Parts: sequence; structure tokens; C-alpha cells
Amino acid sequence: MVYKLIFISIISVLVVSSCNGLPEVTPTLEAQSTDVQETNSPQSINAEEEYLFKTSEPGFFTISGILTLMDPMLVLPTGDDGIYLVPIDEQSGSLSTIPQFEEGTVPQADVDERTFEFVFTNIEPGQYAVVVLSRNGPQVPARFLENESLAIFTIEDTDDPREIDIGNLMVP
Repeated sequence: MVYKLIFISIISVLVVSSCNGLPEVTPTLEAQSTDVQETNSPQSINAEEEYLFKTSEPGFFTISGILTLMDPMLVLPTGDDGIYLVPIDEQSGSLSTIPQFEEGTVPQADVDERTFEFVFTNIEPGQYAVVVLSRNGPQVPARFLENESLAIFTIEDTDDPREIDIGNLMVP
């Protein structure tokens, strides 16, 4: 028994003495400044500034609304905010078909990506349809959310004010 105590004492002394040669490690906490902004927190989203839409020149109309994607897997606008205002020939007498268009030939909306609010600026009087150019290629006519009819409307030169809210639209 005495030998066991001596043996344990010797081992303990060796362990302690071997540790004395090691540098002492003490945990330290340093204050670090970071310039990282939290972009996914609710506070930062609410703190964002209001989106500033383009404005129309005097004498032209501004058309605004909100787009709702009913099935983003089926119809998703192109990455460059593919919401367009397509003129409709009032003389044709048919509102059942919306003419195809080429990008750059019809007004394109300015879109707030956070809310899907959109605005068309510098619009002249006439009859128009809202069309979404989807990532898959097809041109999809938007519909009014409240009654699901095609988003077709007419602007008269006598309309006042010159800012017209066409409401909530949906695709498909």
C-alpha cells in the first residue's frame, strides 16, 4: 500500500513538473468590430428605405399595381422584371387575344422586388393589357385578382389624376 502511494506521488510530481515547462494559456476575449450587416433579420427589412419608383414626365400617365404569383413554379417573371404594358388595337373590336410583342418595343414596369409593386411611366392614352414575360419564355397575360378577367384597361386623355392604380393582378 505504501508503494502504491509512493508510485502515485511520483507520477503526480512528474505530471506537474512536465506541465511547468509549457507556456501558460489563459483565454482572452478581444472586442472585434464588424462591418457585416444583417440582411435577413426582420429589423433590417423593416428598416429599409422605401423603394423609389421612376416618375412620369408632365402630360403622361403613371400606371401602378401589385403582381401576385399564384404558382411561381409555373410562371415566374424573367430576372429583369418582365412585366410589360402591351397596347391593344381598339379598332380590332376583340379583347380576347393580346398581341405578342418583342422586348424593347413596349413599356416595361419598374418593380419593387420585395413587394412586387410595379409602375409604368410615361404612358399615353390608349387601351392596354398587362403581360408577364416568364422565365420559360411564354408571354402570360395578367388577370385582375378580384374577378380573374384579363388585365385590360383603357386610359382616356381626360382621365384625372394622371396616376392610375389598376390594383392587384395575378398570373397565371
